[in-house]
Amino acid sequence: MAAFNFPNSPSTNDLHTENGVTYKWNGTVWKRQNTSYTDATNLNVTGIGTFAGDVIVNGDELFIADSIKHVGDTDTLISFPSNDTIRFNTAGNERLRIDSSGHMGLGTNNPTDTGGYGRALDITGGASGAAIYLRSANGDTGQISLGSGDLTIRTRQADPIIFNTNNGERLRITSTGNIGVGTITPQVQTHIFGADAELLIERGGYSEAELWLGFPSGQPFIASGPGKGLKLGGNGKWNEALRITSNGDVTIPVDSKKFLAGAGNDVRVYHDGSDSYFDSITGNLYVYNHASGNLDLGTAGNTRFRINASGSFGIGGGNYGSSGQVIKSAGSGAAPAWGPMAFSSFAVICDKKGSNDDGGTATAGNYTVYDVRNLNHELADPDSIVSISSNQFTLVAGTYWVQWEVPAYGVDMFTAELVNVTDGTGNRGSAPGKCNTDSVTYCHGSSYFTISASKTFEIRQHNQTARSGNGLGVRAGYSNSSINETFYTFVYIYKK
Repeated sequence: MAAFNFPNSPSTNDLHTENGVTYKWNGTVWKRQNTSYTDATNLNVTGIGTFAGDVIVNGDELFIADSIKHVGDTDTLISFPSNDTIRFNTAGNERLRIDSSGHMGLGTNNPTDTGGYGRALDITGGASGAAIYLRSANGDTGQISLGSGDLTIRTRQADPIIFNTNNGERLRITSTGNIGVGTITPQVQTHIFGADAELLIERGGYSEAELWLGFPSGQPFIASGPGKGLKLGGNGKWNEALRITSNGDVTIPVDSKKFLAGAGNDVRVYHDGSDSYFDSITGNLYVYNHASGNLDLGTAGNTRFRINASGSFGIGGGNYGSSGQVIKSAGSGAAPAWGPMAFSSFAVICDKKGSNDDGGTATAGNYTVYDVRNLNHELADPDSIVSISSNQFTLVAGTYWVQWEVPAYGVDMFTAELVNVTDGTGNRGSAPGKCNTDSVTYCHGSSYFTISASKTFEIRQHNQTARSGNGLGVRAGYSNSSINETFYTFVYIYKK
């Protein structure tokens, strides 16, 4: 393009012609007078040059002072408001800016790298916010938007939102709202999947304030941080219903004493903050009411059994019965009731001899001939209902059931009877026995009676055949240092 050399300090209406082109100075700029100019070499302008109409540049660079405007649309432009800054305007308003730091601003003339990352895309919206839309070829739309008070990441079709790191999926939100960590098919609102899946919730500012949920060794596990307990609640936020302390105690809850399991293997169940509780101490189970109230056991809302403050037993609440009564079953489907005791006491007496002593000589004869069995030892008599003297025993007034058994040896047929010696009446016999010299046989008798005053009794034996020395029982015939006694006649006494 040809070189142009315009005069310096021209006067108004001065003309200057070069290369066949005439320019006039209008007092401000040189204005071209010809309709066109074509030159394939150079165009050099010294001083200020103003070009009217379109400018076409065929080189690889274009230098302008401020802006590039759209022909016929002067409020749409690309401009350079300062060094190293580009601004894009449409409809007379700035829409986009790239500043000297490389930050890009959309809707703002001051793009800011708030986080200090070095490069930022700063999008500033209007009163309703701002949004980025991503559209695929099939019409699906994704959106990142900021409203007046919320940031939204969304899909507008039934597509999931997927988060990846290291080129692998880490988290997914399905179109139904389920969150999956480690799974692409979450089955519930939050689904964490993995061989060692764990969930950790940690509160900042509190030492070891941690809550762990996981599956160590394949077993479900909930744990707290070191030195911390674990609380479970119900009936509202932070309303404690159960606590596991850091040393393993369990309370429901500890403040109102409803349940306590101690580290020493003690278990206590409290009621309404009182001192009434179950207590398991070193393997024993205790039920306490340390207050002055009752201890009741019940079913269907009714008291079935009661222990009052003094230790009395009650049926159906306050029915404590009468002295000497016992609780008796009324059979299936009916409550038990108080009733007389079958037997309130007992005693056992016998004939006790040495290990080498026989039972004694048996006398034979008719029914008026008998042997009085020896009775010389009390095996048991906890309530002192019997006394022994001269092979006879005395019972205090009452109702009795008496059983006896006596041995015989080589006397053929024999019987034994209980005789009321005091009254001389009421003889009661036994089942007969039969024995020869090959064996010892016992006969047994039983009697039920009532006496209004103390009475004395004895056991009489009648034998078919006499036998000296051992007809009333024979010793075992061997000696043993650990066996130094032999028992013959037994009398069992039960008193109502």
